[in-house]
Amino acid sequence: MATSPSHVVAIDIGTNSILLLIATPAPAMEQGMPSALIPVIDRAQTVRLGENLIATGCLADAAMARTLAGLTDYVALARTFSPTKMICFGTAALRRAQNSDYFCGQIKHRLNLDVRILSPAEEAHYTFKGALSSLSSIHHQTPYLVIDIGGGSTEIVYGRGDKIEYQTSVPLGAVVVQERYQLSQQISTDQFEYLRSQIGGLFQQLPTIKPETTVLLTGGTATTLAALSQKLQRYDIDAIDGYPLTRPAITTLYQQLNQRSLQQRENLPGMEPGRADIILPALLILLTLLEHFDSDRIQVSVRGARYGLLL
Repeated sequence: MATSPSHVVAIDIGTNSILLLIATPAPAMEQGMPSALIPVIDRAQTVRLGENLIATGCLADAAMARTLAGLTDYVALARTFSPTKMICFGTAALRRAQNSDYFCGQIKHRLNLDVRILSPAEEAHYTFKGALSSLSSIHHQTPYLVIDIGGGSTEIVYGRGDKIEYQTSVPLGAVVVQERYQLSQQISTDQFEYLRSQIGGLFQQLPTIKPETTVLLTGGTATTLAALSQKLQRYDIDAIDGYPLTRPAITTLYQQLNQRSLQQRENLPGMEPGRADIILPALLILLTLLEHFDSDRIQVSVRGARYGLLL
């Protein structure tokens, strides 16, 4: 009689979104470690936990309530799978907020769930491991660059094969740029050049990369880009994971989105709910990074820190 597969769960509490991954481990490798994860449920919900965090230094009551409501739904769903492991972790917003201990205490009290707040180095490390798991094979001499543009920070990790050589977490994300510079629905040419200069200054210390480097983009910006480019009517992990994009195509998409009103962007096929108002600053960060690295091609990965941590 066949046994039902075991399930593992990761919940990622981000600055803009909360993510739920319910997966089954693929056949084990040495030391009992899985060689891969097979996603059963992989979903995102925009809760904007970091709303006004830059201005106040604290998580707002309404933002905490939205996030807690979403987490309650996630945990209820996850527990129907009787998981052998459930991990909940937070990133930039919980690192930055003065009242993050209070919020984590509320999660523990309401849901009996411990929240692990990842350090910037841990977030970068797990993001790299997760993104590389999207690849069918990893070549030990091939250089890989992984970028994750979140709401509150941007993770940048470089390695050869699966060995990390450089990693950093820059405390700048789409929500941070939107709120810090009080951006309106459209970004003028002068604003674009000013912001690119400001953002570029934060990336000056990043190393150069070799021309043959495979660049992987993960996170909500990445999946939204792939979905918008394909005009997907619904989230399709098979269509998004591994989708290639060129820098000219990303530039064109930025220009097209910038010509539309917020409501028009919200109604576009492939636009993730709650992302229309921060997609422009996210693309601005991405284009600035691609210019710094002199990279003209990226590959989208749906697998970020939640995959890396479970692996």
